[in-house]
Amino acid sequence: MNIIKGLTDKGIRIASFEPHHADIVADLVGEQFPTTQTWRTFKRNRCLACLGLNKDQITLIQGSGKTCGATVDWLIAGYAKAEGCLLVTGDTREEFKNIMKTTLEHLESAVEQLLQEATKVSTT
Repeated sequence: MNIIKGLTDKGIRIASFEPHHADIVADLVGEQFPTTQTWRTFKRNRCLACLGLNKDQITLIQGSGKTCGATVDWLIAGYAKAEGCLLVTGDTREEFKNIMKTTLEHLESAVEQLLQEATKVSTT
């Protein structure tokens, strides 16, 4: 509870994850992984990669991927899509495939360009 109070004291709004956000996450997953097996295979391979293992170099991989968790990135992507947010990330993995996004570098460059344009207009 102290963390939430600290954030709200700093003026940071805590956004809630509602059922319609979960629907968007399900849509994103369903668009990219049309079958249960392709979704489970993706999750299993992501878990292997997180452990630093190359799936192509392993001769025996047990488990279907059913019990592997999805990353929090899916929740972030679903929330961003549901709310029409521009996500600032350098992450180009599957979770953010069809999400409106930019990198911090591009955003900083765009802001700098806008500031320069505004300065030109105000001095003329």
